[in-house]
Amino acid sequence: MIVTRRHILKLLGGGAVGTIFSPIPWKLLRDSSVWTQNWSWLPVPQRGPVGSAYSACTLCPSGCGLKVRTIGGRPVLVNGISNTAWGKGGLCPAGTAIHQMPWHPAQLRSVKMRQSDGRFMEAKLDVALAAVAAAIKGANGTVAILDGRPGRLISGAYREFLAGKGMIVQPPSVARSSMKVLRSLFKEDPGPLAIDVDQVKTVVSFSASVLENFGQPGLLQQSPNKIRTIQFEAIQSRTALKADQWVPIKPGTEREIALGLANLLLKKGYAADWDEEDRTALEKICAEWTPSKVFATSGVDEATLTSVANTMEIGSTVVVAGPDAVGGPLAIEAEASIQTLNLLLGSVGQAIKPVKIAADDPAFAAIDAVETKDLADVPAKSIEVLIIDMAMAGYALPWNLLADKLAPKALVVSLTPVLDDLAQHSQVVIPTALPFTTVQDIPGHPDFLRSVRMAQAFGAPADDALDPVDFLNRLGKILGINRDVTAADSLSELIEKQAEVLVNAKEGVVLQPKKDPADFDDIDEADELLKRFKRGACFVAAFGQIDTALKFSFDSLGKISDETKKHDFRMQLILTGGVERASLASRSPILSKVDQESGLNPFADGAHVNPETIANLALLPKKRWVVNTPEGSIRVQIRPDPTVPPGVILMSGAPNGPKPWDVANPVELASPGQKSWRIIPAVIKEA
Repeated sequence: MIVTRRHILKLLGGGAVGTIFSPIPWKLLRDSSVWTQNWSWLPVPQRGPVGSAYSACTLCPSGCGLKVRTIGGRPVLVNGISNTAWGKGGLCPAGTAIHQMPWHPAQLRSVKMRQSDGRFMEAKLDVALAAVAAAIKGANGTVAILDGRPGRLISGAYREFLAGKGMIVQPPSVARSSMKVLRSLFKEDPGPLAIDVDQVKTVVSFSASVLENFGQPGLLQQSPNKIRTIQFEAIQSRTALKADQWVPIKPGTEREIALGLANLLLKKGYAADWDEEDRTALEKICAEWTPSKVFATSGVDEATLTSVANTMEIGSTVVVAGPDAVGGPLAIEAEASIQTLNLLLGSVGQAIKPVKIAADDPAFAAIDAVETKDLADVPAKSIEVLIIDMAMAGYALPWNLLADKLAPKALVVSLTPVLDDLAQHSQVVIPTALPFTTVQDIPGHPDFLRSVRMAQAFGAPADDALDPVDFLNRLGKILGINRDVTAADSLSELIEKQAEVLVNAKEGVVLQPKKDPADFDDIDEADELLKRFKRGACFVAAFGQIDTALKFSFDSLGKISDETKKHDFRMQLILTGGVERASLASRSPILSKVDQESGLNPFADGAHVNPETIANLALLPKKRWVVNTPEGSIRVQIRPDPTVPPGVILMSGAPNGPKPWDVANPVELASPGQKSWRIIPAVIKEA
């Protein structure tokens, strides 16, 4: 028999078909799958009983409630809790992976001090504390604590520690929350203000991510009031896509649009009952912002501007701005102009109300004894000792903005669980506990009702991790500083103190998962409140009444300056992104791996540019390019994106790589007085 090529092909084909129907390939596939999942170096989840517990997320100010599934007491899955203070059970991408934070690869396990050659070396805690105490004793300039999460119990302890001796500094993203800016417009301080979501029918947002991380994700969409959202924004963000109405604007024109709306509302008589002096002052500021001038400046036509003004109902409309997790807040002049609309609409007293704070609450200790400032307003080169506690802040803070405030030989101390962006610039780094490894108090979102929730511990912290209360105790002992209201051996003891204060005050309610709210007629002991906290309860303060005169100051609205920086950077670098993009500290290992290694998130290393701009500048997407600003540069890959406005470079942050917000000093680049890094002058050049 002559064997031909056809015979060989038939044999191979028949063999292949036969193999498919035999058990051989499937047995090999099964065995290889088992082998690759049981190599000795792979982590193996421990066996144990399946259970559940309650906790809270600490990765951003919202402090979303969590139901945690456990195996053998270790967390393996988290879900949001519904029926909480300001949310309906949603979680952001970072929150869904918080249970993996105890295995963070950048976890700090020892105290570190920077040596003369610039390298970090391990150090004894006593040595580090002695160095910090000596610097505080010898400081001729300001001693400051950068508190990234005001409202915590440790915040009150920081104020008592510094009373009469220093300053509390807040990052711009915290200091310029909508309600804090609104509060600053009153001549007589009305106290803390909060949005009453139950009274809101319309939210007008200026470049704020209100449908993503404004309180708990999904808050506005799931409200029974069917809240209408109107979004003014230059880019097609997720909030812009989900909003009932998205109004595209030219980048950086939020202030002008707000003043244009205010001008229309004034002409409709919305400030008729105001003090004449206040009304006249605002009319002078707004008079020039006619619909035609607003259109020329921002691209918003008269019909759209008028339509939005007509939609804004008195008392039930809330206007917000607030920070982007990566891009930071708008300029203070823009934020103040936007909040003026809430005054005109009569929202204060109806959809926005004062918050009752329990007397002797340790979180508010020494509230009037220490000056508190927006970091951007701190004089340059004035801080000699800075203690940083951002506490997993969930938003970016450019080091260049901070460095501008430091004296030439300033000592910077970081309290942090991981070696994050700011800690890498510090001289002393003190490790603290990661989420899910210690009990923490969560004060909640600054624009909503004051609340208290507890994050639980599901494991032990690193051996050298220091409780911030213990840090202050040890440092205070060296310096001879004693605290009164916040005196405690640990944060857990302070939480017990606060629970006793809340029970004795008998104001507010306790919201519980899958149960009706409880008032303090049902809770008469601190131990009972603490037990309910462990079962997922959330204390929510009560609203108060406006008892100050409705007189306002509009000095912070500012005046747009014609002065501009002279440079050849004709494009605009806009920074944006969610909590998971803002900092290495808020990213679990799996989130980093999926985001940066899979390529599923195009923001990981790319600069998004409109195809029209790419064509005009001949930017080849496959080549590497450099985004230049007047004070720095960053290498990027160009990604075509038709949703980006022409002439704009849209970037986010890669937490494990270069930070686009670190290519410039925002104070130096911004227009005079703005102190914002949301938009930076830039240009693209070939790498």
